[in-house]
Amino acid sequence: MSRRRTKFIAAGVAGLIVVAGTVVFALLRGEEQEPEQQSFCWGTLSRHDVSALSVQPLERYASEERRLNDAGLSYCKVWGGSGSAAAMREEFTLDINNMPPETSVWRTADEVAAESLFRAPIAGVAGWVNRRYAGVLLPSGCAGALGKGAAPYLQIKAVNDQEERWQDGTLQERMTEVLMKAGATLTKQLGCSDRAFAAPEDAPRLLEPRALTPGKACGLPGFTPLRTTGTTFQEYVTPGDFRLWSCSIGLEGDTHGTVNFTVTQDPRLIGLSSVRSESLSHPGEALVTCGGKPTLLQMGTPGNTAEKEPGAEALRPDKERFEGFTGAVTRAAGCS
Repeated sequence: MSRRRTKFIAAGVAGLIVVAGTVVFALLRGEEQEPEQQSFCWGTLSRHDVSALSVQPLERYASEERRLNDAGLSYCKVWGGSGSAAAMREEFTLDINNMPPETSVWRTADEVAAESLFRAPIAGVAGWVNRRYAGVLLPSGCAGALGKGAAPYLQIKAVNDQEERWQDGTLQERMTEVLMKAGATLTKQLGCSDRAFAAPEDAPRLLEPRALTPGKACGLPGFTPLRTTGTTFQEYVTPGDFRLWSCSIGLEGDTHGTVNFTVTQDPRLIGLSSVRSESLSHPGEALVTCGGKPTLLQMGTPGNTAEKEPGAEALRPDKERFEGFTGAVTRAAGCS
């Protein structure tokens, strides 16, 4: 056999080996990736993102989605498992919906991130995190692209076995990261991204109850919303400034609270306040200027005001209570 022919055969064999190796590699890789969904939640999340909300990483993930521009609720359900498809279970959901009109900031938080006294604001955006929920209002420019109304929001709900994680803040951190990743990617896809719509450096910590201090309710010197002090009340107060601040006061052990107060300097929420009517069942709303910023102050109750909340008999009259609140905030924040 000539040397030239030998070289040709060797090159051919090498080529077959390379081709065969490529085919085998592709088949193996295909087997690994076959169960995985390439586009989680409208293409906003990666496998790394969805696995962050699993108690432990799972072999496969899949998503069930409803189209973004459908009227009403759009949702994405993420499923995970390590066995057959039948053994997969729901890990979390992402919903896109629209805020109903004529609602307060407190009720907005109820809608976006579920009702809870533990709920805490997400820094820099109009959003909140809760025990198993987190939610954020999307930039106003996204309303037209989604076709759901003037105030669309994105909400995440963890539904798997993470009962212990919320106690140390791990679940809240991961929900916030996944929520804001999905939101930021979605706004870019829709062409309505906003530089102010960004993930915070630190995830918020859930609020904890503390005893109400007479004469300094909600941490505001001179604020006395109660006319009696014989009953034990507790309060849940947002730390930090008045960008997205709240305080709920209620009887010890009460999971709903008796009365709530909110202060916000978030432009998105203040802008939405213009659609609220004066027929709200909760009296008490004022727009003032604090530190040069428009600031919305509100007072309300958590449930149906036709039925008094537990401890309501200890509250001062509505007008007196709200005036005391606005006066205390004015002194604390230098409002006018």
